[in-house]
Amino acid sequence: MYNVMLVDDEKYAVKGMAAGVEWESMGFVHVYEAYDVGQAESILQQHSVDIAILDIEMPGKSGLELAGWMREHSPQTEIIFLTGHANFTYAQQALQMGAYRYLLKPVDYDDLADIVVQISSKIKQEREILDYRNTYKKYYTLWESQKPLLVERFWQDAVQERMAFHESSLELALRQYEIPLAPDGKVLPVLISIEKWEMEFGARDEEIMEYAVRKAAEELVLKDEQGAVVAERSGSGLIVFYLSPEAAGAGEAWIAALHSRCEAFIASCNAYFHCRLSCYIGASCAISGLSGGYQLLLAAERRNVTKSNCVLISEEETALEPLPPVPPSQPPGQLSSVISKVMEFARQHPEKGLGREQLAAAVFLNPAYLSRLFRKETGQSLTEFVLEIKIAHAKQLLEQSNLKVGSVAEAIGYTHFSYFAKIFKKMTGLSPYEYRKYHRRIP
Repeated sequence: MYNVMLVDDEKYAVKGMAAGVEWESMGFVHVYEAYDVGQAESILQQHSVDIAILDIEMPGKSGLELAGWMREHSPQTEIIFLTGHANFTYAQQALQMGAYRYLLKPVDYDDLADIVVQISSKIKQEREILDYRNTYKKYYTLWESQKPLLVERFWQDAVQERMAFHESSLELALRQYEIPLAPDGKVLPVLISIEKWEMEFGARDEEIMEYAVRKAAEELVLKDEQGAVVAERSGSGLIVFYLSPEAAGAGEAWIAALHSRCEAFIASCNAYFHCRLSCYIGASCAISGLSGGYQLLLAAERRNVTKSNCVLISEEETALEPLPPVPPSQPPGQLSSVISKVMEFARQHPEKGLGREQLAAAVFLNPAYLSRLFRKETGQSLTEFVLEIKIAHAKQLLEQSNLKVGSVAEAIGYTHFSYFAKIFKKMTGLSPYEYRKYHRRIP
């Protein structure tokens, strides 16, 4: 919603614009009227104004003087200037003041409405960008300041079976961390599987956005229920619901409500965090059985290569049956056969537009699972590895071939040269042309 201010010393001109343009239909809540600069400044000090339509020639202070004042006191306001004379000097000054448009009087209301629609669209886009930046800044600040919580560590230890599960130890830990469960209490795990980022992120930014997704899960999935959202070493997120004795069976109505919350959570992540993800809902289990329940969810994710951006429930998915175990974590410096195959495939096909989906298809794995497995074994994101392969091949072509730089971009799967040049300079510190100039190995 927007606010507009009309400023002209001629009252009929202000009233004409107020009545002649359908402001409400274009999303304007308030139409403020002022007949001199003093009134206009008073309005701007009391209200937020998105668009100001200013007559240049007014007794006393002019519209140009008001615009100069606004640059300091209301810089976000877009300005349209009006004048009764086609004066080039006025037009030049208007542009210097940052005016969006300069119109001659008498004003054609249809033309004015078209310009206002253009400005409104521009303001909307700027607001969306600002909202995203504010959201990112909010979660970045939280991520920077947040320390691992004792409750999260407790559930991480339970998932990894790094704790004793006999009754006395559990009772002590549950009481110490104020977790409202008895030692024989039941929990229900939900796996958050991030399948694809619609925007390109570096490893650090990706971790920040994963944190934001987990915080959103607390608000939208866990909601008013008791439980915790846990970050796992593999990069997945796990929601642990604490089931009360009467809900320990997690009946159909409870599961249906959870299913709806997961769908809303997925839709919000699509819209605000630019990612596609799925939620895998497990079965209720004892605290000591959480590790097994989590492994079943990972197995379901590993096998799922057809469904995406959806909610999967254990009762309806045969994929939640146990699968042959994944090879155990590799010793430092030693990679599993799956990751070795992925790396070799990427090295052999630098010309393809390889992404997580294509690489996962090559080894018959779920993209989200492969991405986490790759990071776990190599300490590097799959996206970064593919990018390094492509840039290395581009460097080789620039050094050892006579291909045009645009053709080099196409040879590694980039159809937009400007984007290739931007990525190349970010990775090497040189533009493709500069790199060829300094490193060319052929005459």
